[in-house]
Amino acid sequence: MATNINTILNWFKTGKKPTQEQFWSSWQSFWHKDETIPQSSITNLVNSLDAKENLSNKSLTLSSLSTNNDYPSSKTVYDFVNEFVKTENNLNTEDILNLVESNSLIPGNYYLINDFQTIYTINGSDSSPKITTKRIDSFIANLAALKDGYDYNLVLGKNVTITKLPEGYSGPLTVGSSTTVSFVDQYYYFRFANGMQNVLGLEFEYSMPRYSNGIADNLMINDSNGKPVIRPGGVLNIEVHNNTQYMDMLANENPGVPLESIILKAKSTNEFELEGKSITYADDVIEYRLPLAGSVATKGKILRRYNNALNIDLKIDWRVQRYRRWKISADSILKILNQDQPVTSLTGFDGVYQFTATQSSTATQERFYIASDLDSKSVTIDANTKIIDFTMEVSAYDQAKDFTIFKLDQDHKPVNIKMMKVSGSFDNIVIQNNLGELNFDTAVDAEELSNTTFVCSAVINGTFIKISDSLFLDSLFFSPTCKSILSISKTKSLPFFIISTASCSEISNCVIGINTNNYTGDPAPSVRWLIIENVQSSTLERVLLGASSVNYNFNNSDISNSTLFFYHAPRNEYSPFYSKNSKLIFNNCLMVSMSIFNRANLANAIFNNITSNVFYTPSSASGRDLYINSTELSEIQIQMNKYNHKLFYEERDASDVLTVKTYATPLP
Repeated sequence: MATNINTILNWFKTGKKPTQEQFWSSWQSFWHKDETIPQSSITNLVNSLDAKENLSNKSLTLSSLSTNNDYPSSKTVYDFVNEFVKTENNLNTEDILNLVESNSLIPGNYYLINDFQTIYTINGSDSSPKITTKRIDSFIANLAALKDGYDYNLVLGKNVTITKLPEGYSGPLTVGSSTTVSFVDQYYYFRFANGMQNVLGLEFEYSMPRYSNGIADNLMINDSNGKPVIRPGGVLNIEVHNNTQYMDMLANENPGVPLESIILKAKSTNEFELEGKSITYADDVIEYRLPLAGSVATKGKILRRYNNALNIDLKIDWRVQRYRRWKISADSILKILNQDQPVTSLTGFDGVYQFTATQSSTATQERFYIASDLDSKSVTIDANTKIIDFTMEVSAYDQAKDFTIFKLDQDHKPVNIKMMKVSGSFDNIVIQNNLGELNFDTAVDAEELSNTTFVCSAVINGTFIKISDSLFLDSLFFSPTCKSILSISKTKSLPFFIISTASCSEISNCVIGINTNNYTGDPAPSVRWLIIENVQSSTLERVLLGASSVNYNFNNSDISNSTLFFYHAPRNEYSPFYSKNSKLIFNNCLMVSMSIFNRANLANAIFNNITSNVFYTPSSASGRDLYINSTELSEIQIQMNKYNHKLFYEERDASDVLTVKTYATPLP
């Protein structure tokens, strides 16, 4: 039985002589190290253990197939660190690398890197010439063929430099020596002045200008605060992302690069398992790679970060990665909005442009930070509404912002994200938080996303959706039923866009959507529905679509070279904007120079089994057939004469006499 502590202290006051019994009673009042302390003797221990998560049911054996319940909670992660990560294994990146290089990791042990940072070169910040490396893989008749096949940059007289010789080579060629291209055959076979075309396995490099619009290489630009924006070699994020003003960003728009603690499990004495766990963001699972020689990512790289609780899974460090977008000039804004041409019967109506965005306009300058480099490419339309390419001009070299992939708060936590999953390649994507007339929380499910800017809220749900090199203005929505490959390229104006059950469809270089005006001059609804459904195995090449409340159905169609359907299809006399089941259907169509319907009244028009005569030359100056019509049709099948491209339909009178009537004739 324990003796009261005050009694013991009284026994040992100065001048007193404790007895043997008092000594024994004193020692028996405390626990010896050799003794086991019962749980019942520790206040509230049993209750605390009962409330604590059971680590035997949790582990850091992580898998992308695991559910959220399989992952330790924040509390359990910290408990795990305290219990299983030894103090000597809580290290910085340099110490971890020393263990790896000396083969000193202990397989099965957990290691904590306490100073991880995602470090990268900001896109568009490198003004150095572009370097391309090639390898000679075969030769025939004293001509070299390269590993990657055709190369249109290797023109006659092009200077190249040898960077690697095959093992065992003993000839006169040396690494670092230069020569020129002396012969070119179809840009596939090459001969060089020094004769190296016969050396299989030889590698060489050549340089090309960084910019295609006349801007000089090796440009050096600082912002008004003296911080680097563009320079040879580029700018690292850790140099300029530091909670201060930078370029066109306020301090709160330019958060710093966080330090993060991550747990890795040793696979061998010099290698870790691919998957690890974030301590800083307790529900995040990562795929981590140690630093590579020569890489700016000196603390390693997160190849994938996913969080099942947040429904986010990207092959990039989405909490830190930011992409630069320059503000474009006033002239380029007009081109992006398709407003640089006069308003004509083709480009607009009643002084108002048709093929343009509505929420994004010349008055909303903040929406035009869209150029990812100083010579970013896009498309616009000419006076005949044909699509043409152009290079966007930036307003100033230092007028730019570095955007996170989607909106994050100051703690790097997502805002208004229902889902963001891309199973394949992901690079240079920005979903700007510019609220449109249709505002969705971001919910993206795609296979590939690259080099794309969404100046809108985005919803893309589907399978095998691939989007690259695109710009989306205003609202965007891909139907959840989109279950096969859909490729979008340089699409711009999107009042509202739905694609349903597409099959291997590719839509390229197209402007989709129109303004609120229609052929009557009355205001159309603020939402112009564009539904393209059952687009099976179709390819739309240089396509300009647009309408107010329409529906398309292309089956096995190959439509190329400037396609435009612009029409309004009222179907309810009580509401001029009601257009339920409005359709325009092509079945098995090949249309080389597609027709234009200029503000046409169409309802349920069907072009069936149309094959355009490839030898027919459209009479219009735009190189396409242009139709203006006023006939109001409903449930009538329209057909096209493939020889003269007249549109016609059949009609029976009360006596059942069949008459073929012309619907529209191409304008001269």
